[in-house]
Amino acid sequence: METEAEVVVAAERAGIPQLDFATFPHQIFWLAIFLIAIFIVVRRIALPRIGEIHSQRERRIRTDLDEAHRVNEQSKEIEDQIEASLAEAKRYSETKAAESRVEIQKIKARASEEADKIIQSESQVAAERIEALKSQSLDAIKTIAVATASEIVSAIIPNRGNTDQINQVVNDQLKGESSE
Repeated sequence: METEAEVVVAAERAGIPQLDFATFPHQIFWLAIFLIAIFIVVRRIALPRIGEIHSQRERRIRTDLDEAHRVNEQSKEIEDQIEASLAEAKRYSETKAAESRVEIQKIKARASEEADKIIQSESQVAAERIEALKSQSLDAIKTIAVATASEIVSAIIPNRGNTDQINQVVNDQLKGESSE
């Protein structure tokens, strides 16, 4: 048997066992078996799982995209409905505003007509009062003028004052006619 020193010397001469040409056929055999085993494991176990995960993710992405498109369409429909509602509300408010303006114009016209009628009737009443006061004033002036003229004529020429003549002269003077 070899001694321990001989084994160490033989190991030092051979180098690393993987580089020993004598073990190459065994190493290639086991490498091939290992690669075939890994290939079978990867092909039968890992790849189907990876493929399933990939297809699940793809389905989920597709579902999420479909859902996003559906929600987007719904939001567009809702936006269109809101815009239509706003347009309808605007038309309604404009119609109501126009109706209100027309109603205000009618009320204003009625109030103006009523005010015109009141002003006209009060003006007529005032004109009648002025005419009555004017007539009363003229009668009072006439009475005072006749009385004054009678007094003056009586003072200048005693017993000569004919009231009918004096009335005639005062009336002519008030009317703007001159007496002779």
